[in-house]
Amino acid sequence: MKVLLFICFCLFLSSVLCIECKFNEYDFTKLDKNLFTIKEPIGDSGYNYIYYEKICSKIDGGIDKDVCGCCQTTYESGDVISIQLDESHGGGTGYCRNIGSNEHNNFKYIDSSDHSKGVYILHDGGVYGKQTRLFIKCNKDYPDGKLTNVVQYKDGVTQYNITLEASDACISDDKKDTGSKGLSGGAIFLIIFFSGVGAYFIFGMLINKVARKKEGSEIIPNSSFWKSWPGLMADGARLLMCKKSSKNSYESF
Repeated sequence: MKVLLFICFCLFLSSVLCIECKFNEYDFTKLDKNLFTIKEPIGDSGYNYIYYEKICSKIDGGIDKDVCGCCQTTYESGDVISIQLDESHGGGTGYCRNIGSNEHNNFKYIDSSDHSKGVYILHDGGVYGKQTRLFIKCNKDYPDGKLTNVVQYKDGVTQYNITLEASDACISDDKKDTGSKGLSGGAIFLIIFFSGVGAYFIFGMLINKVARKKEGSEIIPNSSFWKSWPGLMADGARLLMCKKSSKNSYESF
């Protein structure tokens, strides 16, 4: 019992400490080690909004001294993943706003019909319900990733669309998929067919062996039919050949 509890604790701890930063054919594990930043002018004031962004893991103070101070001034608890730093408030590191957390890292395709166009992830849980959508798009010129655009708008709550361009968002041709993955109708039919045939022989042989006490080839269900199977196939082939020949009488068969 103690061993089982220890294993459960280890699994729980690993799920907390290790954040999966992958989505189907995309792997952002390397990019998630970086802290991305971009400046956006606040009108003509001479000040900027500075945005700090991570993909999956939270922003911690060990990465950057300004972000460290920024995190300390955000009064919302949780794993902060998107920060807006307002230079016009208070000087120094400015006034910080938590505009998204990684409580729910739900990746989605930008275009479900063409997966190569990239993905986006919603970071919610910011102050006053603020949300950030991080769009991750392919750009082979940015191997380390770069924030290239920020759009702020209000739709009930304040939302931010931030674009991250990176070479890790470029998927190879063999990984491109133009639709949702799934089994085709033919594959499903074959699975059902072979499963049914396998169950037929297995259970039939068990019944013949255990209940009917048969031995040898007789344990095969309907063994007489299967023994005559080659002859039946040959007769069918000859019938088809005769149908294709110029002879129309039954004697041709």
